Amino acid sequence: LSSDEWEGRWLLVLDDLPDPGDEGISWVARDFPFGSGKTLATSRSQGWIEEGGAGNWGKLALEGMAEAEACAWVLRQVEAWAGEQAGVLELVRKLGCLPLAIEQAAAFAREYSIETPALYLAEQAKSSSKLRVQWEKRRKRDGEYAFSFAEVISLTFGRLIEADDDDSIGAIDLLRKMAFLHSDGIQKDLFQDTEWMHVIALKRHSLVVDSPLGGVS
Repeated sequence: LSSDEWEGRWLLVLDDLPDPGDEGISWVARDFPFGSGKTLATSRSQGWIEEGGAGNWGKLALEGMAEAEACAWVLRQVEAWAGEQAGVLELVRKLGCLPLAIEQAAAFAREYSIETPALYLAEQAKSSSKLRVQWEKRRKRDGEYAFSFAEVISLTFGRLIEADDDDSIGAIDLLRKMAFLHSDGIQKDLFQDTEWMHVIALKRHSLVVDSPLGGVS
């Protein structure tokens, strides 16, 4: 990409980059030939503004979901919460209008027939106290996901573990194996049929989604 032959003739997307100071990604900031072509980089870290050479980055800050948009999305996903507008508004504010967290909360409410947003928030509060202590003790990184996302994931995993049935245990085991792979386009043929059958449970909980590359992400 840095050769004269390809100069100005390529566009590369670097999606969801961690902080440029992270050891595993520092080579990108140090060695990537940003000036030889066009690069679109997405990241929650503001650190990338300083990378790529002075003036090489054009910054576009994307806002989260608006409260009205987030509430409308939840009410479409969880039909049992029709008429719970005030409770849904409290929920999306608690989750900081973070799309991933809101999607997880809605999937949880559907899967476990949570009757109201207030009941969801009460269950989340019970499961979050120990997690909050661990979260505050850890080393923070620029651009990391908000605590609200960790809360909803932890609540989902807790329910799967409590279920203690073959499908729930199989779903957790499958997700752990997927964690060793690239996050996009995970293919069925990498797993045994008896493992892949649990992908349906992961989809119900919004822990994986269908990928445009085939398989799941």
